[in-house]
Amino acid sequence: MSKFVLIILFCINIFASSPNWASKEIIKLKKDEYYQKIIEDGVRKKRLYFRWTLYMNEGLVTHLNYDGFNHQFILYKHYGLNSFRLNLLPKNHYERDPSFLFLIFKDIDIIAGVATLELYIKTKEVMDEKS
Repeated sequence: MSKFVLIILFCINIFASSPNWASKEIIKLKKDEYYQKIIEDGVRKKRLYFRWTLYMNEGLVTHLNYDGFNHQFILYKHYGLNSFRLNLLPKNHYERDPSFLFLIFKDIDIIAGVATLELYIKTKEVMDEKS
C-alpha cells in the first residue's frame, strides 16, 4: 500500500510541476505604449507586441498582436480574470506541451496612467527586440 501511495505522489509531482519559463518580465506600460519582443523557436521568428488602451470598470482593455493575428481582451485584477494565455508555436507531436505565453494584469496607477503586467513565455528561445 505504501508503494502505491509513493508512486501516486511521484506522478502528481511530475505532472504538477511548474513550467520552465524562457522569459519572465514585469512590464510597466503607459496607455497606448507598445511592448515588443521577437520569439524564436529554431528557424521561425515571430513578432509579439501589445498595448493597453482603456481602463474602465476595473477592466484593462488590452490589444495583442502575435504573428500578424490580433487579439483583444479585458483583464481584471481578480484571480481567474487577470490573465491571458496564448499558444505561440504549433505543438509538435513529440512535445508534451506547447510553447505559450501568459500575460497577467497585476496593478494600475490611475493617476500616472501606468499599468503593471507580468509576461511569462515558455519556449526554447526568446530574443529581445533591438530597435
